[in-house]
Amino acid sequence: MGSHPASPVKTTDLLINMVKKAADQDMAFMLDLEAVRGKHIKTAQELLGAGPELNKFVSKLSEDMSNLKAMLQAISI
Repeated sequence: MGSHPASPVKTTDLLINMVKKAADQDMAFMLDLEAVRGKHIKTAQELLGAGPELNKFVSKLSEDMSNLKAMLQAISI
C-alpha cells in the first residue's frame, strides 16, 4: 500500500510510533492505533465493498486491534 498523498504516513511508521509512545507512557499511541484501524477499514471497503466479507474482516480487525491495544497498554506501564 505504501504512502499516498491523502495519507502520507505509512502503516509501519504508525506501528513503530505507537510502540515508542507506549514505552514513553504517552497515551497518544491511542491516536495512532485508531489511524491504523481507519486505514485498514478504508482499504477493506475499497477492496471488498459493503457486505458480509467486509463485516467479517472488520470484526476480526477489531479483535486484533483490541489485542494490540492491550499489548501497548502493558508496554506503557
